[in-house]
Amino acid sequence: MKNGRRIRGETLCLYELETSDADQAAVGVTVPKRFVPKAVTRNYVKRVVYAYFGRNKEKHDGNKKIVIRVHDTIKKNPRKIFARGIRKELDFLTKKG
Repeated sequence: MKNGRRIRGETLCLYELETSDADQAAVGVTVPKRFVPKAVTRNYVKRVVYAYFGRNKEKHDGNKKIVIRVHDTIKKNPRKIFARGIRKELDFLTKKG
């Protein structure tokens, strides 16, 4: 991404790209198998991220494409704690961005 920004957190990385169309806003999530080996957990991470951006639409500009990428192994925790940690890191990344 030449015109975008990268904001790196503890386990997640946010890539942001400005677009000229408000209709082009999108969120993508990549969860590599080498960092999260179980498919169930990878899908859960994706659901938590999509739900986060779905609930916080008003906080984010409508003219950005956002990609969230897992760049480190996610620690195993019970689901509530796990989801809370992901949302906390997303809060951190979006406030920086």
